[in-house]
Amino acid sequence: MNRFCFKNLKAAYKSAAFFLDRGAAFFLNRSPASLNSSAALFLNFSAASLFFLSAADANTMTSIENIKNKTGELLSLKQKDKAIQLVINYSKTERSRAYKVEAGELLFNIGQSFLTKEAQEEYETSLNDTLENPKKSLKSVEACLKLDPINLDCLIQKARLNFRERNKKNFAATIEEIKALVYGSAYEYLFQLFLERENPEFKNKQVINQLPPQPVDRTLFYIVFELERSFEAKNYSRAREVIAYCEKFYNSWPDLAFFKNRLNSESSEKQMKVDDDLLNIYINKCKSISNSAARKFRYDFDLCNRGKKK
Repeated sequence: MNRFCFKNLKAAYKSAAFFLDRGAAFFLNRSPASLNSSAALFLNFSAASLFFLSAADANTMTSIENIKNKTGELLSLKQKDKAIQLVINYSKTERSRAYKVEAGELLFNIGQSFLTKEAQEEYETSLNDTLENPKKSLKSVEACLKLDPINLDCLIQKARLNFRERNKKNFAATIEEIKALVYGSAYEYLFQLFLERENPEFKNKQVINQLPPQPVDRTLFYIVFELERSFEAKNYSRAREVIAYCEKFYNSWPDLAFFKNRLNSESSEKQMKVDDDLLNIYINKCKSISNSAARKFRYDFDLCNRGKKK
């Protein structure tokens, strides 16, 4: 039976194709007298190959479904640390890129789950106070982490507040905590980018190749990085492309006006209409921003904080 145990689905498909091809050649060169017995042998062998091919596919799907079920059970028991470790261990051995991506999303979602209602309330309070009262906001998010020490949303909010206050030491330490929770997923690389923003090589980093046709809330992480990277690299055509994308999907994002102004002032191409009031628009939008809007754009760590003395 070991002869049919393929290392991955690609190898299984390759093997099945090989035997089908060889089988066709085999039959063309057989005499009529021996054809029936040979055909039976070949069909049995091919059926075995296809059986193990289907089993390999099914086992992979069963694995991720089992992981989802087990993590659900662990979360119901408030054992979030075990649920996170279970997904991390699964990702280390899973070879399918698609299932690794799915596991990464599962990992992020588990990290976002709240162990108590009180922890979630502290988080909500922190979000609402981010722009107007950062000290109170930090106090609330620290209260959240006392109740739920590995809550991903609260850790991201804490990192955001550290970033806005330019507390580099605490910011870096919190980012490392976040990376440990999303270990092995695409989000680990995302949060590593936060630590490399001031590195001269940041402008050469691969952030996002193609802008997604329909963004989700976390897409804003990548959008901000790509805009900042484009300006650092003086790639104004790319900056213009991302800004056009934001006009379509993030038109109410206050900092879009800031980046438009930056493009107009830095770009030598001058293809966009210059608007002297862009910074005033930015300032006024930030003054009147609602809690719901601030929450929507929470993954922009520097929301309404650009242009201030650092």
